[in-house]
Amino acid sequence: MSTLISQSGRDLGTEESGRVTLPRVALLGGEGTSPTSFGAHWYFLDHRLGLPFDAVDAQDVRSISLPQYDVIVVPSASGLSRALGEEGLERLLEWVRSGGHVVAVASAAEVFAEAVDVAMRTSEEAELERDERLARALRTGSEKDLETWESRTPGAVLPVRLDPGHPLAFGAGLAADPTRAFVLSTGTSFEPADDLETVAHFPAGVQEVSGVISPATLERLDRSSWLVRKSLDGGSVVLFADDPVFRIMWYAGFQPYVNALLLAPSL
Repeated sequence: MSTLISQSGRDLGTEESGRVTLPRVALLGGEGTSPTSFGAHWYFLDHRLGLPFDAVDAQDVRSISLPQYDVIVVPSASGLSRALGEEGLERLLEWVRSGGHVVAVASAAEVFAEAVDVAMRTSEEAELERDERLARALRTGSEKDLETWESRTPGAVLPVRLDPGHPLAFGAGLAADPTRAFVLSTGTSFEPADDLETVAHFPAGVQEVSGVISPATLERLDRSSWLVRKSLDGGSVVLFADDPVFRIMWYAGFQPYVNALLLAPSL
């Protein structure tokens, strides 16, 4: 190489180049978190990424020193609110406002979405007329079971559109089209908003590539966000609607997850 001057883009080694440092990472676990999700994140960080991290019990968030970490990963955790308590959640949010970064997935993302005013995409059902309300109330057991089954999404492969210019989307798209990718979805998503950075969203008229998902759920997911980032004073919260490293089986989720871990502190 005879010169550091690039033919296109930024020149190498100039002040225009950003600095990325290895983040200090904590992975929450213990009561309230999913053991399988925690294990998948542990395995991925340790064996796939080789990134040093501390495993921290969610209940200890109320007492440990949080400034020693740059990124805190929160795996799927249906009992997260109970494990953290109001004090623990507020400590995490204060740490974020002071420059920390949370990466939360699946059910844990829903907890943080509510905490930082990110709306979840929900079904918009008009108020039922009296006859419709009575018919619904008088459904048979089998009809209720069928409706419950149709509303569940055990897992489907869906296409998403990426913002190719967003750092969290770097390397996550298809080789032939960096604006497209495919994710494992359980039917959860976020409502797009002006104060929210949408990295990946479901396109208009989204259709499943594989798996089981109802037409009503697909309609609800239409043009909703799957991966978002929200700035909060000095820090940020990165939210995945589903677990990107679920059972270490869907490689398409790995790159945006790695980007969230390594790049979020530098954005």
